[in-house]
Amino acid sequence: MSVGVIKRSFVIFGSALGIAFSVQAQTQTLAPVFIGIDEAYSIKTNTAPRAIERGVQAAIAEINARGGVLGGRPLQLLTTDNQGLPARGRDNLIDLAAKPGLIAVLTGKFSPVTVEMVPEANR
Repeated sequence: MSVGVIKRSFVIFGSALGIAFSVQAQTQTLAPVFIGIDEAYSIKTNTAPRAIERGVQAAIAEINARGGVLGGRPLQLLTTDNQGLPARGRDNLIDLAAKPGLIAVLTGKFSPVTVEMVPEANR
């Protein structure tokens, strides 16, 4: 191997490394976009929360692998436990809505909880 080939290899390697660090630094400085899930996680017989969460996590991973949203911002999931109680669901929604960067909140299978959240969601 000649000295010229070695120098070019180092230049190419250094450039690639610089680009990789630049991309990593850029994605780390962008604030995440949040999606919330408010579900009855603490009800042990309720399998819906974990199923919904797994589906959302799979979608988030796919979207983030493609570069994220809104100019490269990564999606991140926030979860809250309403314990199947409508008032707790409403309070959780209020707390989630106060989070900067939150764009959506998913709810679960307990419609009384979701119905209690609607006035707050509209506000």
